[in-house]
Amino acid sequence: MLESPLWAAHQGDLKSAAAILRKTRNLDVEVHPDAAPEPPHRPKSIVHAARNIFSPHYRPRAILSAVISCVQSIEYYAVIFYLPIISQLIFGQSLLNAILGGALFNAIGLIGSVVQAKVCDRTGLRPLALGGAVVTAVSLLGIAFGHALGSLALQGIMLAVFMLGHTTGPGPQGMAYAALSFPTPIRGSAVGWAQGMLRVGSITGFLFFPVVLSAAGFTTTFALLAIAPILLVFLFSQRA
Repeated sequence: MLESPLWAAHQGDLKSAAAILRKTRNLDVEVHPDAAPEPPHRPKSIVHAARNIFSPHYRPRAILSAVISCVQSIEYYAVIFYLPIISQLIFGQSLLNAILGGALFNAIGLIGSVVQAKVCDRTGLRPLALGGAVVTAVSLLGIAFGHALGSLALQGIMLAVFMLGHTTGPGPQGMAYAALSFPTPIRGSAVGWAQGMLRVGSITGFLFFPVVLSAAGFTTTFALLAIAPILLVFLFSQRA
């Protein structure tokens, strides 16, 4: 993949930056003969990078991107890691149901990923993220409601809707928020910070699901998981 033209320019490679703009944006760009590139901008240390990310100007963005990354991964990994178990709870206790159910729901999630990649340039990140978070919250509550009613069909449909909602909205858009909230020189460090918080969320989801499932049951567990996308709806609805 081509680098960002801004990143290439900040590394002192103006010719590569111009070539990227010509190829990706169809712009007729040439480097001026007298152009003097700045020295490559690299953080002096981890401490220096952290000071940049958490400076007063960027601190709200660092906190917002971290919370979004953490929360969206809690809901996703709690569901996706235990998808075979969930498939058996919905469709019946057999290895075949676990395999086929997991494959089916992941295929539906792949559809959501492809769709968001096709439309995000036209819609923007925020509408996709907000809409996907709403769909995800409704679907988790729908799974809980379907289990309380004993409706396998409703649970299966709502789980499919969850995969579509998450892979269209909070998942990819949440990670893009971290990348696009910071200028090129510190973007790599900022994305690393957000990815670290995503791992915190994934570990929390791994631990959250089985403990609550065994203590409170299927219906309560999914109702509680819906808190995560509801929080995302609030975050995505706030204008920066």
